[in-house]
Amino acid sequence: MSVSALEFQCVLGSRGSIFSRQKEITSPSSENRNPVQAVSGEIGRRGPIQGEGFRSRRGREMGRAKDLLHGDERGEERERRRNKHLLWSVDSIHPIRPPSSRRPIPVSRRPPTPTPEAKHFVEHLPVKAAMADPQPLILVERDPDGVAFVTINRPRSLNSLTRPMIVDLARAFRGLAADGSVRAIVLSGSGRAFCSGVDLTAAEDVFKGDVKDPETDPVAQMERCPKPIIGAVGGFAVTAGFEIALACDILVAAKGAKFIDTHARFGIFPSWGLSQKLARIIGPNKAREVSLTATPLTAEHAERLGFVNHVVEEGQLLKKAREIAEAIIKNNHDLVLRYKSVINDGFKLDLGHALALEKERAHEYYDGMTKEQFKKMQEFIAGRGSKKPAARL
Repeated sequence: MSVSALEFQCVLGSRGSIFSRQKEITSPSSENRNPVQAVSGEIGRRGPIQGEGFRSRRGREMGRAKDLLHGDERGEERERRRNKHLLWSVDSIHPIRPPSSRRPIPVSRRPPTPTPEAKHFVEHLPVKAAMADPQPLILVERDPDGVAFVTINRPRSLNSLTRPMIVDLARAFRGLAADGSVRAIVLSGSGRAFCSGVDLTAAEDVFKGDVKDPETDPVAQMERCPKPIIGAVGGFAVTAGFEIALACDILVAAKGAKFIDTHARFGIFPSWGLSQKLARIIGPNKAREVSLTATPLTAEHAERLGFVNHVVEEGQLLKKAREIAEAIIKNNHDLVLRYKSVINDGFKLDLGHALALEKERAHEYYDGMTKEQFKKMQEFIAGRGSKKPAARL
């Protein structure tokens, strides 16, 4: 089929797609077109076809107009070449190259092919074993010298707490309190955080559980524990993690560590003592600012306020905590326990009642002292007097 010169000029002068003009002149009705031709027409209306090369738009229109002048044979051949590329994307609007013309994937980007042994292992590995953590989420280690180490061990979640972890942490401190071989405890978190608080994905399980049971409350068990607890805080101590830090007797923090109270931000009411303890340590005005604005309290600032005892380099955190624990266990263990108790109990009272409490417990202790104890005191004083006096600080 041929066209007149006027139609030819009209085709070349058209600013639209060649297919819209071709449909009026040469194409059969849309009802008689096959699916490939329909897709070809749709793509032709949308833009250039990948199989057409890199010719300009006017060049493509010239070629198609010549097809119209020379009849159906040449046009059909060009249509077949176009459809060859379109066959690979009939379900898509845009054509893609056939597999033979695609670039090969570089070897470095290809996924490794598993060996038969590895494939067999993965296929037959029990589901529970594959998903289980290699270590407990609460680690407890005991040194023979009397120092125990408790580690919150969920670093991938910044040591956020689930209900089972909370129960295990309470159980750990309850067990260490009853262990006569343990004389001091160091609490820390693995990875980039001390503890980022309660895992909010399991918040309902935590807050709707038996929160009044002191046996499963880690802060209650830490407060009941007669042994000194040294907190080694690195990274973040957030909300519940902040409250656990407040339950420690002595705090060592790494440089850059931050204490953050997000109770007000997330609409969670404090229940582990943050609203009462922090104000008594750093003052009510500063405590209000920290809690009501959820402003981070840096380790350096916390040290100036008397909340943190020491700020050290991150690599020295556990070393410093251990040094403090070792200094404690060198002293009279019975009096260390009594001293911690009277400080903590008296802190809950006004000064008058706290002084009375100290006097009462002192007389109880003196009444129970034996002659052997007084003799040891005399020997200690005599031995210290024979040594050279220590240099003053």
